[in-house]
Amino acid sequence: MLEAIGAGAYVVDERGRIIAVNARAEELLGRPAAELVGHDAHDLLHRDAQGQQLPRTQCAMRQAFHAGRPAQADEDYFARADGSVLPISWLIAPYGTGGHRTATLVVFHTPDTRPEPARSRDHRPSRCRNCSAWPCWPRPPRS
Repeated sequence: MLEAIGAGAYVVDERGRIIAVNARAEELLGRPAAELVGHDAHDLLHRDAQGQQLPRTQCAMRQAFHAGRPAQADEDYFARADGSVLPISWLIAPYGTGGHRTATLVVFHTPDTRPEPARSRDHRPSRCRNCSAWPCWPRPPRS
């Protein structure tokens, strides 16, 4: 299921420990799943722009996690295995694991890997709300 997301994704348990991770997250973080699973996600990954550990009291992701509510941020940072800082955007939401455990899904991407918006199933164009053009399809990024 996590592989279908198209962005980095991992699931944390009620203590904030990583219990599942997809291949895209492994790639972006430069770490195999074995180095992620079982670790506290905040302690292992979350950093400030200079690469310093982000205090738990300043972590919007952790606050939303403990409140059990969805949240998102457009500018944040994770630590890669090589010590570099990875700029990310993230979204978290409660996640059903099929068992009795409470879990949270974390989906993240870098500014240059933002997933393309999905087109409607029938691929019919629609009038653009922003420019009133007809039709208005999302334009591919310029090379």
